[in-house]
Amino acid sequence: MKKKYIINFILICYSSIFSNIINENKEKIKIQIVGGGLSNRGIEGIGIKLFESLIDDFEINYTLTTGLDTSSFNDELIKKILYSIKNNLIEYDIAIYTDLIAKIDNNIVFSNINLLKKSKIKIALSMLECSPIPHIWVQYLNDFFDYIIVPTEWVKKVYILSGVKKPIYVIPLIVEENDIKKIKTKSIDFIFGCIGGFGEDKNLHKVAQAFLEEFKDDYNVKLIIKASGSPSTNQKLAKNIISTSKKTKNIKLIWGYLSKKDLFQLLLSYDAFVLASKGEGFSLLPREAMDIGIPCVLSYNSSHIELCDQNLA
Repeated sequence: MKKKYIINFILICYSSIFSNIINENKEKIKIQIVGGGLSNRGIEGIGIKLFESLIDDFEINYTLTTGLDTSSFNDELIKKILYSIKNNLIEYDIAIYTDLIAKIDNNIVFSNINLLKKSKIKIALSMLECSPIPHIWVQYLNDFFDYIIVPTEWVKKVYILSGVKKPIYVIPLIVEENDIKKIKTKSIDFIFGCIGGFGEDKNLHKVAQAFLEEFKDDYNVKLIIKASGSPSTNQKLAKNIISTSKKTKNIKLIWGYLSKKDLFQLLLSYDAFVLASKGEGFSLLPREAMDIGIPCVLSYNSSHIELCDQNLA
């Protein structure tokens, strides 16, 4: 789906849901978007993508829940974000919260929902890759928000079964569209690629083990794994995946974060994208891979089910 169609779909949904607050003077709707700014990937990038897509149609203030990593975004976008923060509005028609609803550390609950300014409507653009969602999330969603927006039907079902009572709407996240498409080169190598956070839930170590068992002696087939974070993130898991990669010459590990440009070039080098995670709220990277013509191998669970059942993966 083209990016402009997704944006139009979002705008149509907004005007349908919130037609009661559109003022008679045809002024731009005043929106506060609350989200992170340290990365263009994952939940950090949701608020930024929403801001970038809606800034021309609405009067928007972007409220940061984190710092702002200027190396992750282009200069023009940075200027718009900083200008929106500088020109902070007092009242909003809509506030859209895109960060984690709450985090629990040593039994202490931390949440950024206090950043929501005075607004007529409070929306949580929310997702979490687990079932059920934490009880504290359910409480906050029911107590503080008017509407919930989730990216897939699976997430909506999880939220309802978890006890969320507020109206829930399914609006897909914006997928980064690229004019460049994958072109198979004359190289004899076939490259499987895997990109994900370095944790038990993403199963990068199991992808490496499965590849080793299947292609250990076939040096025309390679696997490149890009793990967010560093080996120190989970030393036990790091020892496992490093040990596996050393048993063959055709597994390559890349650690840490890459720029948006470098990450796209890595994705473009893959002949097949693999994501065998235990759960996904939207499956953003597989969708971007398919957009540039790369087939995907996915675990049949959570939001991946919607891709697999449509024979898109």
